[in-house]
Amino acid sequence: MFGFFEKKEAHVDEVKAPAFVEWKGWRKFKVMNRKQECVDTTTFTLMPADEQPLPAFRAGQGVALRLEGFEPRAYTLCSTPDEGCYRITIKVLDNDRGALSAQLAQCLHVGDEIEVSEPAGGFVLDDRETPVVMIAEGIGITPMVAMLSEIATDHPLRRVHLIYSTKNGEHFPLQEETKNLIKLIPDSGMAVGYTEPRFDEHVGQDYQFTGKLMPATLRHACMDAESDVYLCGSEIFVEYVRNIILQYRTIPADHIHTQVFVRTR
Repeated sequence: MFGFFEKKEAHVDEVKAPAFVEWKGWRKFKVMNRKQECVDTTTFTLMPADEQPLPAFRAGQGVALRLEGFEPRAYTLCSTPDEGCYRITIKVLDNDRGALSAQLAQCLHVGDEIEVSEPAGGFVLDDRETPVVMIAEGIGITPMVAMLSEIATDHPLRRVHLIYSTKNGEHFPLQEETKNLIKLIPDSGMAVGYTEPRFDEHVGQDYQFTGKLMPATLRHACMDAESDVYLCGSEIFVEYVRNIILQYRTIPADHIHTQVFVRTR
């Protein structure tokens, strides 16, 4: 009789879950892919060099990268645990020449190895089914992409509103992925603002508002007292937006979750 018709007794010790490798300190990862997202931003896909499974982590958490000759630096993961890899999106600032981000963008290629820390961080989605408001600027979109992916997969009926501010379409990393994820969430909306739109970009078509993020744009998204707000960007941006939301006296302070990106070398 052919083997696939045979019935065998199953024993608990014959069915084993993957041995997820948790680690402390540093672990070597290999670059599997790199993608130029926009003029100053690159996404790297990393897999463990030892080919062992990754430990569980939460969307929105990050890892630190270490390269000989440079101070380690933390980067948010834009991937989710279901992807089986780490994706990080790195932005190089004009005055970052010589910093780790610039070195990675210039010199880290497919097949290269780099040391990575275990995922950590508390900027993660609340487990409740409450509405979610995501507000980000610049590279602050990275944790939002991971969170959107988690919502689209595990909580597609959750209401989501994303507000994002950047220079223009050439400085909008993960743009296509962000828009596609929003489409997968039925009760969702997205407002994008460009501070310096290009001549071929049109308000109402390519973006929804021009210039600085104003209170009127935030008001519509922040009127539900049950909402959880996730706010990511520079310290100035985060404090500015947080203070506006608190002035509405609608969303409690403990429902506003923030992550500040600090420029380091």
